[in-house]
Amino acid sequence: MPIATRLSTLLFSFALAQGLSATAQELGIPQASDATRPAGQAASTASPGTASPGTASQGTASQGTASQGTASRGTWVMAATTATSPGTISLFASSDGVTYTSLASEAIRPGGANARAPALLRHDDGYFYLLYATGRHELALARSRDLRHWEPARQVPFAGDGDVTAIAWGQGAGGAPQALVTTTGGRWLLAADAALAQWQAAQPLPREAAATTPPAVKGAAAGVREASVLQLDRAAFDAATRPRGKPRQVSWDQYSLKIDGERVVIWSGEIHPFRLPNPSLWRDVLQKMKALGFNAVAFYFDWGYHSPAPGVYDFAHVRNVEQALEIAEEEGLYVIARTGPYVNAELTAGGFPGWLLRSRAEARTDDPVYLAAVDEWMTQINAIVARHQVTTGGGNVIAYQLENELGKVEPKHVRQMEHLAAKARRDGITVPFFHNAAGRLPDWAPKGASAPWANPGPTDLYAFDGYPGGTCNVHADPAGPNAAPTGASTAMADRRRGR
Repeated sequence: MPIATRLSTLLFSFALAQGLSATAQELGIPQASDATRPAGQAASTASPGTASPGTASQGTASQGTASQGTASRGTWVMAATTATSPGTISLFASSDGVTYTSLASEAIRPGGANARAPALLRHDDGYFYLLYATGRHELALARSRDLRHWEPARQVPFAGDGDVTAIAWGQGAGGAPQALVTTTGGRWLLAADAALAQWQAAQPLPREAAATTPPAVKGAAAGVREASVLQLDRAAFDAATRPRGKPRQVSWDQYSLKIDGERVVIWSGEIHPFRLPNPSLWRDVLQKMKALGFNAVAFYFDWGYHSPAPGVYDFAHVRNVEQALEIAEEEGLYVIARTGPYVNAELTAGGFPGWLLRSRAEARTDDPVYLAAVDEWMTQINAIVARHQVTTGGGNVIAYQLENELGKVEPKHVRQMEHLAAKARRDGITVPFFHNAAGRLPDWAPKGASAPWANPGPTDLYAFDGYPGGTCNVHADPAGPNAAPTGASTAMADRRRGR
């Protein structure tokens, strides 16, 4: 999509940008057809785990990516410093202790100091505590109920010799927490009262070799430097991270969306955080959009921008897209999430990471090699988007786009779209689905659409890519407006999703 914000026509008045579609051939990825695919080679794809498009989703979204089979094994929570955002501490979560998603990027940002050597504790008082060093031997203690929002840290007195290199939690007599601090000058015991409010003077301990090798992990935590890992019961993790806001219901008819039954005409502009790689400027742009009368913003999420290598993801610093979602909510803007995996957006390879182009898999189909790579990305980005939905009380995300401008509707493309929809629902996405259809035929319309030549997909809303004012030729002669295909919206009456 062009960098400048502009409007385009969607049935429910979304203002999404028009772009030129890029086929997989243009990306240099070999193509095949179902006719040439060996029998049984097609990927097995489960249908979306929800009722028919537009029906209510029961309950709230699970925060994280654990499937039913892994939920009973617990959740690993990691507090760590990272290579891409030195001096800050981020939180990550995992259902298997190996692949982590972002939980709270740069949650600890001490002003004028570098946070390091984190140690994470779950205390009996219902809080999580994070003890970390901020200088040579200065210690700070922060606490949080939800692992994402941390109260201002308070200083912990420490007079041990040398620079702090590692911190770990232990348990003293009577069960009170105590900290084991390793410095370049030795090891020290810091004992505290049960409330972690009063600390005794540091007591020296025998020297021992401290383990400083970061854990071997993948995903958003692949670039960690110093890490502290805490394993929680899944129910305890869900209770701690459950959104605190009131879930709202998103419903719709052929005219507009409705939020808790109130008709809301979405008037959206679009910005791309990856094209403005300075988080300090995002609020200014969003405030200007709000001042112009927009009530929503659409965000593309660029897979290649976040993944320099297979299994490696970065959501810190200029890539902290969760911060963009939070700012949009704070400024009172609804959010339309456009996660790809292919987004076009006039990006190199349509947003595919460079390492994917070395694959011989057939892009944008149900090729199992391609879908395995896609699932890796969707696990990461869906974990972030799922925390910010209006339907769970977590934020202002009101709609979720599947793929982008997919002009092919062969069975292998249909299976890919169904896979993306099922994956998103498993990852906790409960807002309505739509697709930005590039053709003049009603492709990827909701099931039940009566438009001639309609090609149904796993969508709740129909949306098409077009210009309200039409396009111009090389002589600047304007054309007529692009009209939506007739009948594509007939399956959109009185549907809802949410609480």
